[in-house]
Amino acid sequence: MVRIVSWIVTISTVQCAASSCISLLRIRSACCAALDEAQDISLYLKPFKQMLDQIELVEFQYMGQHLPPLMHVVCLTWSHSSYYCKPGRVAVLLQEMCNFLIEKVSCSCLVV
Repeated sequence: MVRIVSWIVTISTVQCAASSCISLLRIRSACCAALDEAQDISLYLKPFKQMLDQIELVEFQYMGQHLPPLMHVVCLTWSHSSYYCKPGRVAVLLQEMCNFLIEKVSCSCLVV
């Protein structure tokens, strides 16, 4: 990540009017946007992953008490994240959560 940042700073200090420089500036802008998006995703999915890891260790009968805090984390992510504030992206997050819960229930049914 340090190399990308130093490369971006180097490009921003270059002053030219050539079309290749314009292309590099577009690449720089895309890299900055991708880096911001990746940091946003990483920031807001860490608590989500921690809660799913906790639920994975809990037996099925005790899983119900972990679901309200998990949904609260999803709501906080939706309201504060600049990436997951779009309905399609939060829908994918909820779909993955549901798939995880279905898998958890399926595994607990096989054990019993």
